[in-house]
Amino acid sequence: MVIGGSAGGIFTAITSRKIYKDKIVLLVRKTGTGVVPGGVPYVFGTLLDTLKNRIPDAMITDAGVNLMIGEVVRINKENKTVSLRNGEDIAYDKLVLAVGSNPVIPKSIQGYDLGNVFPIARDEVYLRIFLRS
Repeated sequence: MVIGGSAGGIFTAITSRKIYKDKIVLLVRKTGTGVVPGGVPYVFGTLLDTLKNRIPDAMITDAGVNLMIGEVVRINKENKTVSLRNGEDIAYDKLVLAVGSNPVIPKSIQGYDLGNVFPIARDEVYLRIFLRS
């Protein structure tokens, strides 16, 4: 089981499925959409159309990975289960946490504390709100 539906989680799930062909691989992600990470939309000029920045579910499922949308709220290491917000418990043999990272703004850069300096959030909802404002 892989928890986390962005680039790291998707890559881990797909690679695990390729290496362990006889194993079931489940990717659990919190939201219905996986988004292309970081600065890629800026480089390729697709920022204005968030639909172009989605990681298609077919990329995951076509690789033989099972995809589940849900928020993991508890991990029970002893029983090897995770609990979802909806009350469902899911068992696992191996667990990978690929829940992303928090960007760090280096304080050594002059102007780091100005009002127009902010980390880039990578979810589609944020990008849509940003583009509307």
